[in-house]
Amino acid sequence: MTIATREEVWNTLSSLDCTDHIITDDDGIQIIQVMSAHALMMSVYPEYTYEFLPDSHGRELHYLEDGSAEVRLVMTVAGNSKTVSLPIHRNTQAIKNPSAWDLNTAKQRLRVRAMGEFGLAHNLWIKQSANEPEYLDEYPAAEQATDSSMADDYWAEADLDSCTNLRALERRHNRYLNALRTSKIDDDPYAEAYEKLKELKLELWESAK
Repeated sequence: MTIATREEVWNTLSSLDCTDHIITDDDGIQIIQVMSAHALMMSVYPEYTYEFLPDSHGRELHYLEDGSAEVRLVMTVAGNSKTVSLPIHRNTQAIKNPSAWDLNTAKQRLRVRAMGEFGLAHNLWIKQSANEPEYLDEYPAAEQATDSSMADDYWAEADLDSCTNLRALERRHNRYLNALRTSKIDDDPYAEAYEKLKELKLELWESAK
């Protein structure tokens, strides 16, 4: 493995010509794709490594008190390590209860940001217009789900109508309520529907005895 001082690493990476790998998005912000950044790193330090740091539960994101989260990474280049972090965000706004897609996007952003800490395309992070450069993913960003749409999905997944006894009905309903709580959805839009369904099911089961 190549060993170099931090200064040598910085001088090497900051001197790389990234012109052909930098593009400008629709908002006029210059960005670099993660695979382009990776290719540049591999051209000079092919043994560089990175590792996302897990929380105490083994998850690759760290929740904060307000429900938002950040990702943390340690990158090692030529024997030099740096630990960096980045909030999971969309349009510079921190995301509460981030989805798997949000986490994946943040992880790729952080990889590029860590490379910048070592000098690669570091000029992209010199704030010129108050906005941090964005990671350009190969796919469009998914729209953030609303409380209503999430509740609809949880209700449909519970499939309470197929329950054949009261115990199963209550068990599935509890799972549905737990899903709402996990997503911090305070209002249950299906509370009335559940009571009506339960009443109908009880009548049906009673008549079948």
